[in-house]
Amino acid sequence: MTFDELLTLEDEQDSILREVGIALDANDHEDDVERRMLALYEHLEGSYSLDDIEEVSGWSHCGMLTFSVGSREYAVATDDEADEAWDAALDNYLEECVYPELPDFAASYFDEEKWKRDARFDGRGHCISGYDGHEYDVREFFIYRVN
Repeated sequence: MTFDELLTLEDEQDSILREVGIALDANDHEDDVERRMLALYEHLEGSYSLDDIEEVSGWSHCGMLTFSVGSREYAVATDDEADEAWDAALDNYLEECVYPELPDFAASYFDEEKWKRDARFDGRGHCISGYDGHEYDVREFFIYRVN
């Protein structure tokens, strides 16, 4: 069995466990971090070694696991995690930028859901990746450069 086949089998097993509601133990968290690091390594196309990639503990970007590679930082998320981060980023933008500037008389006419729908037009990377606005799809994860 090849390395890629083992990763695929492991992913299928994790998916089945989540579907039936079995909690994953601490080793599975470590495996998850390692799979994210492998995806980031693939994304970087060998310009760094796996040893250069470190999990940033105590800090996350929009709730997503974050890794440092040299002076760069990347958030690596599943599709669901990226969607949650996207929604949180839009909420944050509304709270910090839109609502303070919205005149009181216009507040009752402002439709938050329509605004979010329009804001999503440019994709998740535009909101989540403050560095370049890109989203990279590698394996089962989505990668965002954050600095």
